[in-house]
Amino acid sequence: PSEPRRAALEILVRLESSPVTLDHLMETFHATTSLSARDIRFVHALVFGVQRWRYRIDAALAALAAKPQRKRDLHVHNILRMGLFQILEMDRVPSAAVVHTAVNLARASLVSMPSSSRSFRATSAAGRAVQETLGAHGQPQGGFLVQRR
Repeated sequence: PSEPRRAALEILVRLESSPVTLDHLMETFHATTSLSARDIRFVHALVFGVQRWRYRIDAALAALAAKPQRKRDLHVHNILRMGLFQILEMDRVPSAAVVHTAVNLARASLVSMPSSSRSFRATSAAGRAVQETLGAHGQPQGGFLVQRR
């Protein structure tokens, strides 16, 4: 998985699992990163975009789930959030590539966790559902996902 996506995932997980502010996390990221300026902008777009659209993204993920989801692992949930945000709002990457990258990121993130196979299967299934629900240009089918501006 790409380093910018991994960095964005770490920031989103830490934001949700600790009392640290987003400002502090971003300052720490800037102080410690060796990513290029372009990759840093991509991390910013992912983190701030997912945070901005978080409730709509979560509602869309809930609507796409085949059955009601118990509380997901924070890594899995944020990987799904990032993937759906990229598909709906960042049109430079094809949906299939976003799903493929999200699954690889999930595989890398969950490899050491005890429930990793179950979480990985849930991530793969959700990723496929997102991809199948979207049209050829990443537009939601049926209008129940995030509306484009």
